[in-house]
Amino acid sequence: MEVTRETRLEGVDGAIASAYIRARKTGVTGSLDLACSLTDGELARRRDEWGALEAELVERTERDGVVETSYRSSPELRKRLVGLLELERQCCAGARWELREDGDLLRMSATAT
Repeated sequence: MEVTRETRLEGVDGAIASAYIRARKTGVTGSLDLACSLTDGELARRRDEWGALEAELVERTERDGVVETSYRSSPELRKRLVGLLELERQCCAGARWELREDGDLLRMSATAT
């Protein structure tokens, strides 16, 4: 299995799956080569903000210029993701950022434009 391009851990305990995916991921934008207007300090804080959501991460895929992450849905997490995506749209304009509900999951995608 090529975990840097696609990771699916169906039937695995959520905490174990999240830890495995966190250990293998390359960041919220994966290998997308995006220009970002954040300073180094701002970028470090933003990574911490994304990192705080990792306990809810269930799946991460990357292919053909799209990185998609799936999280366990909750109203609080949805609110946090909406806020983060709004911030990402401001600093990384070279991507299209989307969030959608899919059953008990929230799916966030970043697409290189």
